[in-house]
Amino acid sequence: MTNAGLIIDPGWIHYGNYSYENGKELFQEIQGRGLTAVVAGSDMIAAGLIKEAARNGVKVPDQLSIIGIDGSIIDEIVTPELTTVSQDFFKMGTASVDNLLDDDQSLFIPTKIVERASVKDLN
Repeated sequence: MTNAGLIIDPGWIHYGNYSYENGKELFQEIQGRGLTAVVAGSDMIAAGLIKEAARNGVKVPDQLSIIGIDGSIIDEIVTPELTTVSQDFFKMGTASVDNLLDDDQSLFIPTKIVERASVKDLN
């Protein structure tokens, strides 16, 4: 964001425990701030955000776009289906073990964005 000339407000960053309940609590914290999009630290947080948004009459993605990070099965269970940054957990585990055995190895695991219905199309 900094490279794009955007100012990062520290108030935009929330810390939690990556749980569904944390997502529901986060929605209550951010409600009324005029946000139009949230990138959650996990798919479970995003699922909690979606659930709490619906419970409060906020339409995802029309009023609030939500992106998760993981690429878990929950992405296809929630409504609307969750857009996510998908990670290969098997490769992450293998690379972690390899790194423990060889300290010189870099831990870069490619990710990909899987577009579904939780993000508003602005085109």
